Amino acid sequence: MKLETWQRDRNERCMERHQLSIERLQMIDQEETVQDRYRPYFRMCAAFLLKLESLRRTIEDHSFETFTLEERKRWNQELYVDILGENYKKSFADPTYAVKMLSEVYGQLLSFLYTELRSGILYAFSNRLDYLTILNELFLEIYQCFEAQEQPEYRNLRECVYWYASDYCDVFLADHLRESINPVYTKSVIDRIREMDLSDNRYLYSYGEYVGEKELETAEYFRNLSEEALWKIADTYTRRYRKEDCQAEKSVVQIFYRPGFERLVLAVLADLEKQGIEPVICIPASGVIARDELHGNVNPQYEADHKCDEALFLDKKYIERKLDVMKYGYEREKEWTARVTGRIRLDREGELCRQAGPDAVSYTEEQKECLRIFDEKSVQLMNQHGLDITTPYEELEEISVLTKEGKNIILLEDERFVPEGKKMPDGSFEK
Repeated sequence: MKLETWQRDRNERCMERHQLSIERLQMIDQEETVQDRYRPYFRMCAAFLLKLESLRRTIEDHSFETFTLEERKRWNQELYVDILGENYKKSFADPTYAVKMLSEVYGQLLSFLYTELRSGILYAFSNRLDYLTILNELFLEIYQCFEAQEQPEYRNLRECVYWYASDYCDVFLADHLRESINPVYTKSVIDRIREMDLSDNRYLYSYGEYVGEKELETAEYFRNLSEEALWKIADTYTRRYRKEDCQAEKSVVQIFYRPGFERLVLAVLADLEKQGIEPVICIPASGVIARDELHGNVNPQYEADHKCDEALFLDKKYIERKLDVMKYGYEREKEWTARVTGRIRLDREGELCRQAGPDAVSYTEEQKECLRIFDEKSVQLMNQHGLDITTPYEELEEISVLTKEGKNIILLEDERFVPEGKKMPDGSFEK
């Protein structure tokens, strides 16, 4: 089943719920049913969700395709402006600001909630009405707690978040696993890349990811790169997947890339397919349940402040729930799971990670132990199902290329996974 058909069916099943949630969101701006202190936060979040719905409709009716470059830039700026630079310090996405404005009791959780709603940016651009409905309903459930009581019990708010993560683990995480393993579900993504006009920067704004100076510079670099140089770089990524070097049954490679790398992606795709290898384009997940990243390092402080958001609700039962979903997901896609042979990551050097702010969520010792067990068991699950992406040693090489301004773009070599064991001085591995 094509991704579009599968998604259209799911959207239709959620349409009534979605419309009800939108109607409720539209009322919040005029309501005075929560305390004055919390009203600006809830109105801002409701307005943001309505903005995502407006955007989603332009994707659904294809009107976004007619938008000019300036119109697309404006959308991109509006979606990301409050977490960029100094703006972040006055954004509810900043836990420190949220604690200051919303109290120590609620600040962290409500900052997490807004961050989770921001994952809807990518959902809107993918017309994932079902995902957006779930986010709308989570927000409205928290809002109703503040309507029912001036100072709702924190444990009630935590339970809302906990059951959101637990109940929808078999949606967000299961889908993410499937789409990262089965090439069928990303064929339409590959087709879209091939149809893009890479001479027109409008295409950069079609994902929903933040487009800044780095993305524009990267696109310009590859646009002007000679065919010979392009194929040489592509070969650096794909040469380790030559058929004579891979087991016959291993024929799927995951590809992760950032906006701006599309011309290189096309070259990598062509080279892999020429070798009989099926590529899977992995779409980043920014929701807490299956998080890879928060919109590609738009703001490193934002990333640092929310990297442990799961600590708000993580416990042993939740970890067991995730493991059950992973096991089912791998078994459902067992034909493809065992064929994954590695991954290629096309990215450029980012800013160094920052230390989380003083009011960011952190894990307790008990939660750290839960995570250790989860990591151990998730590796076991992958090994049991032949998923070849978690061996202990990943060889990363760097290729440094210069833009015409003399700035470095760092491309990470493919993460080719090698046999388990200690690497010896001669490059072999200890048995």
